[in-house]
Amino acid sequence: MVPYLKIAEEIEKAIAGGVYTSQLPHINALCTIYKSGPSTIKRALQKLKEQDYIRGIRGSCIEVNPAACNNPYFRKQVVVYAVMRKFGNIFYSNMLQQLGEAFASVGCSLSIVNTLQNLQEVSGKIHAVLMLEPNLHELECVESVCGKEKILLINSDLHEGRSIRSDNYAAGFMAMEYLHGKCKHRKIAILGRSCDVEYSFDLQRVTGAYEYAGQHDDLQITTVKVDSADSVEQQLLQTFGCEPEVSAFFLLRDYFAFGVYNYCTRCNLPIPEKIAVLGFDDREFCGLLQPPLSSFQEDGQTIANLVFEKTLQLLRRENEQIGDLSVPPELMLRNSTGLFENQ
Repeated sequence: MVPYLKIAEEIEKAIAGGVYTSQLPHINALCTIYKSGPSTIKRALQKLKEQDYIRGIRGSCIEVNPAACNNPYFRKQVVVYAVMRKFGNIFYSNMLQQLGEAFASVGCSLSIVNTLQNLQEVSGKIHAVLMLEPNLHELECVESVCGKEKILLINSDLHEGRSIRSDNYAAGFMAMEYLHGKCKHRKIAILGRSCDVEYSFDLQRVTGAYEYAGQHDDLQITTVKVDSADSVEQQLLQTFGCEPEVSAFFLLRDYFAFGVYNYCTRCNLPIPEKIAVLGFDDREFCGLLQPPLSSFQEDGQTIANLVFEKTLQLLRRENEQIGDLSVPPELMLRNSTGLFENQ
């Protein structure tokens, strides 16, 4: 490393560690401390000024930026890596807004990268990478560029010891606990698109539902794989006709509700008197349906707080203390799941 850059890095660490507080030693003292000449020290100080670690050099007075003093997160760069479609998810957009404000409060920056090429271009300046629902290939590529020790996964099971996710297993279990245990339904259909895809949220929710069913012999679950939201009505007609042998639907995505409601209207199955409907995601339209759709809401605030806290641990290089954390969703009850005894 170039001598002045090495000295700048050492002074930077001293400022972040609280060794230097309001001021740095004067230039002659720095020459002695870092065993270098005045010209090298001045170049190092200019670099620190460009990075905002120091505010100015006035005679023998070198002022330290108070925001950088005793702050190990100052000017650290955190990158969110995900394919572009993830950023259209309102859950993630709200979470990223909260994270941006939180990181800014400690002098840390948050940016978004959606291609491996862009990540490679800035990799030398990255201190932590947040990956949203990565697949195995994406994870391996990012690890090869940035190193495993810098990565924190959000809503993924691929990285043991370093992931924060909404607890989809718990969601499936809670759905059956409510529909069976509270509402007394004995035959329930689960509608999902990726119920057989490894690591998918749908599969995790289905697994949680069947875990509950394994503890209750009087509960029968039917899983219906849905090709698309537009095909739900026809697929239900093909599967059940107009006389379904179930009294409740658990939808692994709220947008299946439009097809389910159309199906129930066509077959004269009033909701919730004949069919109860429970969704997942708590989208904005849930309250506009007739009747309004009960749904699970992921706890974005808690997840964002945990991501922020654990990312700071990564920046402090306290990797062994991170672990895997799961946050259960909250059940938002509306009129589509009325409590009644099935006949």
